[in-house]
Order: sequence, then C-alpha cells, then structure tokens
Amino acid sequence: MSTPSRDTHTDIQALLPPHELEASLPTWQSALTTAGITGADIHVEPISLSCEPDNMLVTEYEQTHGAPPITEVLHRIVVNAHTALNERDLTKAIVDCLPAGTPWYGTSGDGHIDPGANAACNISY
Repeated sequence: MSTPSRDTHTDIQALLPPHELEASLPTWQSALTTAGITGADIHVEPISLSCEPDNMLVTEYEQTHGAPPITEVLHRIVVNAHTALNERDLTKAIVDCLPAGTPWYGTSGDGHIDPGANAACNISY
C-alpha cells in the first residue's frame, strides 16, 4: 500500500558560498519533480552568525579549516511541497539538490511552515 501524497516541509541550514547556492537553484524544481516532490516552494535566507554564534556547521568548519568561514554563508532553506515520500527520503531529495559536499543539517515533516519564522536572524541585502 502506498503512502498518500501530503503537504510537507523541509527546513535545513547549509554552509556554502552564496554563488554556489544560487547556481544550483535553477535545477531544484526539475530534480524535486523527478524525485516525486511537486509544488515545491523554495525559500532561501542567509542567516547572521551573530544570531547563531555557536552554529554546529560553522564550528565544524572552523575545526576542519582552522579559521572561520570567509566566503561561506550560513543559509536557512525551507521547502514547502507536496509528496508521498517519507521524511527521510524527502530530506535526502532536497539535500541532493545542494552542491556536492555542502555541510548541512535539518529535518522534514508534515504540513507547511512559515519560512520567515526566524526573521530576526535573517540578513537583508
């Protein structure tokens, strides 16, 4: 018996240079559709490190490279969509859209979420 299609969300943080993320975004819709995810509404916001001074992605980067990230920016990525995929496969399909080797963490769940819920920590350009 197959799982019924439902509204879902994925909320992840990823550390990468903005130009790499921007270059990958045009391919997301087709990749997600191929994975069985439809109606994807993709929201990307850079996050100020002053709001997340102990972020695990930044800490791991500093430990690995011996210095804080310079060109890499912490991004919050929220994808509200519709799919029958389980949460693990949904998260994997979205993370697979990121450039290879991008450090990330996050989760997926049922229902849509407000991508601006952490607006105080988002950077405006």
